[in-house]
Amino acid sequence: MRFEAKQSFFLLVLMMIGAFIVSCGDDDEEIEMMTQEEVVLSTRAEGPPVKLRERIDPPLSSFPEGIQHSIPLEDIVFPGVPVDVIYALTDPKSVPADSPEASYLKDTDRVLGITINRKSRAYPIKILNWHEVLNDQIFGAPVLITFCPLCGTGITFDPQFDKSRRHIFGVSGYLYNSDLLLYNRETHEEWYWHEDKTTTLWSQILGEAVIGPFTGIKLKTIPTTHTTWKEWRTMHPDTTVMSEDTNFPAHYDFNPYEGYDPEAGAPFHVTNEDARLPNNALVHGLNLNGEQKVYPLAILEEQQVVNDRLGGVALLIVTTPGSRTVRIYNRKGHRFSGDFNRIVDEKGHQWEFREEILRNSVTGEVLKRVSGGMDSFWFGWVAFFPNTLIYDAVGTIK
Repeated sequence: MRFEAKQSFFLLVLMMIGAFIVSCGDDDEEIEMMTQEEVVLSTRAEGPPVKLRERIDPPLSSFPEGIQHSIPLEDIVFPGVPVDVIYALTDPKSVPADSPEASYLKDTDRVLGITINRKSRAYPIKILNWHEVLNDQIFGAPVLITFCPLCGTGITFDPQFDKSRRHIFGVSGYLYNSDLLLYNRETHEEWYWHEDKTTTLWSQILGEAVIGPFTGIKLKTIPTTHTTWKEWRTMHPDTTVMSEDTNFPAHYDFNPYEGYDPEAGAPFHVTNEDARLPNNALVHGLNLNGEQKVYPLAILEEQQVVNDRLGGVALLIVTTPGSRTVRIYNRKGHRFSGDFNRIVDEKGHQWEFREEILRNSVTGEVLKRVSGGMDSFWFGWVAFFPNTLIYDAVGTIK
């Protein structure tokens, strides 16, 4: 059964829901709590389990007639977690990598790393598992860090889609294709659908607004490196890292998704399933100029340097063995060989490996990083991109 592997997650969700409802209820009001079985049974239904939503967030039990949307409303799922119970953080504290406050991280801990204008910062997955959305600034540049534990996707966006203000995002509690749906908080004063002030929901994997007045607007992605703390710290000794001091009552060493494995299929309703790869296969997906392809991480780790093409762009994919770390660059007309430690072009020139660029050590030519790539479970990627191509061990495409 799909849900048995996530028993600890649902127990955590129930505790959080209980705390949320009790804290929001009137002192004289008798509150009826749901059992774990009710939550699990409700999430198995096709489409949104309206009865469950009505009991937790009555104003959000249905979508208003005529609301703008680019995805079928019947494919939206509410898994039992009210809005903001998975609490997004804004401007979390960060500390230097060599600070005692960073000692809570182990070398093998996974992080999402970003570099903007040569300033680097890491965001631990052990924290993102609890919050999923982080609104941060790196030396004044707003960034939106997102992570969906169910799909395994970590994506960074520029949240300033209209530059008029700083846009702050939260966790809606809804899922589409088992993936996180965000909302931008300034589209409402209170959390409910309203005739003239409607909440907008954003798909994490698509990176665009899919329900509400901003439907169709896309967020610009920022290259994000999904790696280990040791790898990131080695590549970026001057990096900062998010502190575990978040003023949130969570034990970040406890993983609420421990034992979660989507081998049997997506945990919730998805619009497309595909048996070309196992559901739980770890892949790196890239959506570029209307074309999509996945690269199985096991193959990338073995090959380390891969020349490929997608969406009319010549690509160089560099993978660090042992840490499952993928970076993609626009190789232009070059063709590369070697491995992670020594990247050589067709003329024998060695290229310096950096986060944002590759640099020719002889000519000084620079190749830039390509954005839009993400690690994912296969089921999560192919649910959104049913026509995706697959790279295999000899470079052919399925």
